[in-house]
Amino acid sequence: MEYRGVRYTIHIGIERQQWRVALHPLGNEFPKEKTVFGGREQAEREAHSMIDAWLQKRRGIAGNDARRIAANIAKLPELSRKT
Repeated sequence: MEYRGVRYTIHIGIERQQWRVALHPLGNEFPKEKTVFGGREQAEREAHSMIDAWLQKRRGIAGNDARRIAANIAKLPELSRKT
């Protein structure tokens, strides 16, 4: 299955009402896995929540890098005057 462009799978666990949720991000990242107890719908909601958190983390990293680079560029004129 896929949600927001990220592939995921849900497998039934070995115990009653147990599910195994796995995200399969693109690239060389290992799958992110989690055991969920409850109904299949709960496992589906947990998968969507995991994907939302993973995407938010990736956006946050990219956003932090962009802000850091912009701050360094803003300092360039100040740094060139010191030399």
